Amino acid sequence: MKNFITICNLLTICVTVGISCRSKEFTEQDKQSLNQLLMENEKIHSFLMKTEGGLPSLQGVQEALDLLGKSENSEISSKAEKMKLNLREIKGIQKEEDFKQFSLFSENLSQLAQDLSIEEINKFYCPMEDKYWVAKGRRIENPYSPEMRDCGSLVEQN
Repeated sequence: MKNFITICNLLTICVTVGISCRSKEFTEQDKQSLNQLLMENEKIHSFLMKTEGGLPSLQGVQEALDLLGKSENSEISSKAEKMKLNLREIKGIQKEEDFKQFSLFSENLSQLAQDLSIEEINKFYCPMEDKYWVAKGRRIENPYSPEMRDCGSLVEQN
């Protein structure tokens, strides 16, 4: 009986390790979908650096998220769903609320880029606005506050 319990415990450990290892596998399609999302995010960042009017159309980002949501990796599809929820809250009515949701989207995007080891994508934080953004490179370009474009810090570097 004692041997049976030991074998069951070992099998449980093996299954748990196997599931967690399998969930960490990232396909080439996952990486391509994430790169598409990062490209769309870069377009939004560039747009925000040139205007004070609020966020542009998020259609490209939503399409890239749809692709990520189809991933067989549960971690990726789960994070894609979280980012979709963040974007659904962006109504185009209150800029500050929209920026708050975009900041939450950026935090999730940063974590996914880190999980997939995407280089040159960094997470930044502005303490004055209490918001995050994701951008290529190390240069601080705060998209939330036109009067403080250089306010913020690099908080996570890939």
